[in-house]
Parts: sequence; structure tokens; C-alpha cells
Amino acid sequence: MRKDKEDLALLNILQQCEAKEKIPLIDYITDSGNGRLSLSEKSKNQLVSAKTSEKFDDARNQLIIEEIQAFGGNSLVNLIRFGEGVSYDEIVRDVTSKVGVKVKSTDSCEDMENAIISKIIEKAWDKMSPEERNTMTEFMHIPAKGSATLAAVLAAAELGGFATFQLAASVANALARQIIGRGLTFGANAALMEGLSVLVGPVGWAVMALWLAADLAGPAYRVTVPCVIQIAYLRQTIAIKNFKICPQGHLQKDPNAKFCSTCGAPIGAPRLRNA
Repeated sequence: MRKDKEDLALLNILQQCEAKEKIPLIDYITDSGNGRLSLSEKSKNQLVSAKTSEKFDDARNQLIIEEIQAFGGNSLVNLIRFGEGVSYDEIVRDVTSKVGVKVKSTDSCEDMENAIISKIIEKAWDKMSPEERNTMTEFMHIPAKGSATLAAVLAAAELGGFATFQLAASVANALARQIIGRGLTFGANAALMEGLSVLVGPVGWAVMALWLAADLAGPAYRVTVPCVIQIAYLRQTIAIKNFKICPQGHLQKDPNAKFCSTCGAPIGAPRLRNA
């Protein structure tokens, strides 16, 4: 595995994630266990074994990253596995280009991941009915102010925090449904995502357009695009794991709050980990 700063940060993310949260990455890399032309049988078997047993040691986490790096880009040299592959930073920058996002050289991987999510939400917004838009903004506690509403949603997607988690989860879930035929397992987070079920249709259409573009572009993008989106979701899951959320899904800015500042409901212990 490469030792770039962002690659080491990615390893840290995988180490903190639940096993179920990493299974979509295995499916994207191995084509749901069917294998890929440029993926060795040995690597495929190791990854499928980790998926089946739901046991991921550091060697398996590193293997996930190495395979994503090896698929990085869409050139012949990467497809025949020359050298170490490309860094995760390079992969994310390549995906931003595929999605049509402009980024700065100083942007971090998290910045670029959030920008990718934002672009997909922007495309999905065009597919939403007025009722769907209202439902989405109400659940995210974003005031509806005409044309300014979309700008507020996109800002929420990129600023980090609970809204960013919600949107990243919605996009990753829609992509998983499109590619591997099933959505993500949210576990204890399921109730928090119910209010964004309105996004399944519109985001699904936006994701389908993205996937068709990636599929037509070549085999490498069929791995890198969904993996980057899943990693964006995993990063946000970790970022908010200690946030307190009331039973109605309201984020509490005060970590010591006993009652929800929005609806007054009693607040239990932090509860944002998947089962």
C-alpha cells in the first residue's frame, strides 16, 4: 500500500468502520464475487472470505486500499497493474473530473468527496417534485426560500456534520442499489434515514446517469467511482459517531444535552453506529 497521507487516513477509516460497512467496497472491487479481468484470483478470494466472515484485519483493510489504488484511473497501464497504482488523492481527483466537479489543488480528499456528493444531489434536485423538495428540506431543517433552497442544501452537503452524513448516505445507498442490487445496512441509523427516503427516486436517477457514464468509460471507473462514494459515506459516518441525536433525528449541538433543543424529546447515549 502507498504511504501517502490520504492513503494512511483511508486505512484509519477502514479500521474504525464496522465490517458490514466495508462489504459494498468488496462487492465493487470483486464485481460481487464474480471477479474482474485485472483482479487476481488470490486477491478476490481473500476479499470474498473477509466479506463472508465479516472479519477484517489490517491485512484485509490494506488489501482493499491496494486494489482501489490499482484500479485507479482508466488507462491501460493501471489496468495491467503496473507498479503500486495511484494514490487515493489522485483517484478522488479523477472521479471529480468524471462527475464534472472543479476542485482546487489544495482541496483535501474529504473536500472533494463532499463536492462529488453535492454534484449528485444537484442533479437529483432537478428530478424532484416540489413536494419531494419540501420533504427533503424539512427533514434536514433547511428553510425553503425559493431558488436559495438548493444553494442551502448544497452548502450543507459540503460543510460537514449531520446533513453531510445524511446526503452522503443517501447517495451511497442509491448507488449500492443500482450496482449490487441492495441498499446499505444502516442498522441503528435506519430511523435517522427514513426521512430521506424521498431521495431514493431522484438520487437513483442521478446515480444511474453517473453509473452509465462510468460504465461506458472503462472497467476502472466501475470500481473507483462507487468506491469513492462509499468511502465518502464511511468518512462521514465516523465523523458523527459521537453526535447525540434525539429519537426524531434532530442533531444536538450540546454534547451534554438531556432533552432535544428542537422537539423536547429525551436524549439517550450517542447512537450512530451500525448494527
